[in-house]
Amino acid sequence: MKTWDASSTDVRENFPTDRDALRIVQYDSCRGLEGWTVVNYAFDEFWDYKYRQRLALPRGTDDLFVTAEEEAKEFASRWAMIPLTRAMDTLVINISGKPSYVKEALESVHAKRTDFVDRIKL
Repeated sequence: MKTWDASSTDVRENFPTDRDALRIVQYDSCRGLEGWTVVNYAFDEFWDYKYRQRLALPRGTDDLFVTAEEEAKEFASRWAMIPLTRAMDTLVINISGKPSYVKEALESVHAKRTDFVDRIKL
């Protein structure tokens, strides 16, 4: 299968020319890129990356009722919505086997929405 791997900076300098090519982009660069079928690979690792990224920054507010961890969860979850909304028809979410906040959330969604959410455990 033909691919356009935009995770490489030299490839990103040119637009994809084959409309049937599999397009690979980094999560941070996926805004505005839609596809009929989208695979979010290592999605829980992306969420963890954004969570850690926010924790490393200075606090946005001095809100006594919001912890740094809660602020980081909200930040990571907002970022996660971008790749989750790129599919026009089918969304495939790949997660690791390790326990995670994202894994628990997705399992909860699956338990409530088995009519249109399939879980494939490998």
